[in-house]
Amino acid sequence: MRQIIIDKSIERGRLVYKFDRKLVGDYTMSFILGIGFPIVLFIWSLINPYVFRNAPGAGFLLCVITWTLINYYYSIKLVKVRMRNPGENKEQIIGIVQHYYPKVNFTSGMLSLIRGQKPEGWGGRGKVVSIIINGDYLYINVVSTFRGGQFDVLFCGLLNHLEAKDLARAF
Repeated sequence: MRQIIIDKSIERGRLVYKFDRKLVGDYTMSFILGIGFPIVLFIWSLINPYVFRNAPGAGFLLCVITWTLINYYYSIKLVKVRMRNPGENKEQIIGIVQHYYPKVNFTSGMLSLIRGQKPEGWGGRGKVVSIIINGDYLYINVVSTFRGGQFDVLFCGLLNHLEAKDLARAF
């Protein structure tokens, strides 16, 4: 069994983000701003109800509410994606594989979705993380992030013997 590691993002809608520390930081900040600050302000107003009756307290509250609303806008923009059907996903994955290995010739009919949470495709950012060759089978593992969680979608394609040898020779 041979494995190919490919670092290639699959486009998801208008916005494509690489899953890295910055994206994790954005989601963490979104959580803190969207949930943490309102809870802290509510507890603070219960402990000291006169805080927001003066000008600095009201200004601070207005800044926090504005900051939270702006963060909600960017967080909605971050996760707004267009769903695709498996056929479009397969064509895109085949394009990625053929870009790296042009000698391998197979069609979308040879790939079938054998595991995944969403039958119509997946949301978030998808990334082909590995292509595994085992005999005459080609397994394409796509990790997709969806609102911070992640799940795997595994495509499996049957190659004929000659194509499997050509692909294995690429290592």
